[in-house]
Amino acid sequence: GAEAVAASDAPLDVIDASGTGISSRGAIALIGGGAASIFINDNAFGDDGVTAIAECIEAPFLADVDLRKPPPDESNLRTLGISKTGMTDTGAIALAAALARSAVETVEVGGNKIGDAGARALRAAEADRAARPAPGLDVAMLDDRRPQNN
Repeated sequence: GAEAVAASDAPLDVIDASGTGISSRGAIALIGGGAASIFINDNAFGDDGVTAIAECIEAPFLADVDLRKPPPDESNLRTLGISKTGMTDTGAIALAAALARSAVETVEVGGNKIGDAGARALRAAEADRAARPAPGLDVAMLDDRRPQNN
């Protein structure tokens, strides 16, 4: 499965596992495999799965269970499609915290049940990254939600 793809010596730039029923553990294995773009849309991760994936994005070397290899200096992951995965505010907040400290430049989150708190967290991660000299962050498909200032 996903672990075999991630462990392959063949360089993979884009992996699309959308709608495959992949587990969050399988998604984490794909992320640890070094692809630049991974699409795991239309899989039922829910907030627990999204939170586990977020932890991997923040520290991708933790997904590499082969301790015989040194951890990568940084992740190759630049684009993550995580739309329609059952994410709510809880998962979006965890994802936002990880994105603020990751190398991911574009994340697609449409089709989830993200409320104002999750949207605010994702937009704050975008703003935080925009303030740095490193590449910015684009949170795409947030259904053009602009949270209300309360």
